[in-house]
Amino acid sequence: MVAFERGAELLGIFDRHPSARRYVTLINTQGKTNIPLVQQVLNHFNIDYTVIHDEDSKNPAESSVNEKIKQYLGSNRRYLISPTDIEEMLGYEPRKKDKPYQAMKRVEELHRSGSLPPEFVQAVNWVYFGDTSEPPASQ
Repeated sequence: MVAFERGAELLGIFDRHPSARRYVTLINTQGKTNIPLVQQVLNHFNIDYTVIHDEDSKNPAESSVNEKIKQYLGSNRRYLISPTDIEEMLGYEPRKKDKPYQAMKRVEELHRSGSLPPEFVQAVNWVYFGDTSEPPASQ
């Protein structure tokens, strides 16, 4: 969550699209296994949403959780960080402690060096626009 917010800031998305900060709410479910519960609540109230999660293909046990998330989607959108996770996408090995802080620092480091992975930029766009590319700036 922190990586996407910081990525959007550094990429200038909030400058070009001020409403993106106001109209998109990121929900930390405290783990992928809790996503279906949140989906059930959002579905009950007919709230449109997008789910973004790691595929975690290196862990076969995760496929059942991924399928459950897919089952509750309905007409809502899903963005799968594939084949593994955001840490691999950003090219670092996280320590068990302070994962959000580590992700944010890695995004800052990659941005500073001009080497944010295109896959990460696409994921940030998906978070805020529901598409892998950024729309034209608001006037």
